Amino acid sequence: MSSDLAFRPVTLDQEYGDTEGMLVFRKDRLMAVLSRLGDLHDQLAGSWYIEASFSHGLLQVGGVFGSLPEFERWIAGAAPGPVHTGSVERN
Repeated sequence: MSSDLAFRPVTLDQEYGDTEGMLVFRKDRLMAVLSRLGDLHDQLAGSWYIEASFSHGLLQVGGVFGSLPEFERWIAGAAPGPVHTGSVERN
């Protein structure tokens, strides 16, 4: 992955099962919090969802990416946008 971004895995304190998370840093500044969608999300299961964004120009929340490299390519402007946008139903 790009040297501009750093990814740090975290466990999210969520009751509905999507507990695998990733903090995304750019130049040692927190840029986004992603969560990996679980089986409750059918065809989106295993994808990464933008829970929070702290970067100007980045989707605030709701973008879903099939993989971390896909997210990174999108941030770099080298790939199309998310596979899904908007809220993800939480059970």
